[in-house]
Amino acid sequence: MFSEELGAVIQIRASDRRKVFGRLAGLPAQIIGSPNPRDELRLVRNAKPVFAASRVELERTWSEVSFECSNCAMSPPAPRRVRSDSRPGRTRACRPC
Repeated sequence: MFSEELGAVIQIRASDRRKVFGRLAGLPAQIIGSPNPRDELRLVRNAKPVFAASRVELERTWSEVSFECSNCAMSPPAPRRVRSDSRPGRTRACRPC
């Protein structure tokens, strides 16, 4: 299903970068991004954008995936939940696992 590696992502001020990296000396730490005014996740490789998506849409998708995973993890006799989306007029029936 899903696997997660041990690790952490932290947000720090640019002015604290040297101090934080000093404390993390010897650990595999690197800068992976920074906030942007568009409220989106952008992935760039070799100075070219390779992916961009709204943070809100990504959070909504992650919530839907998490919801489906939790439904699949429930025992078969348990009643299935129906997720009502925050967007008006959207109700989604659960798919069978």
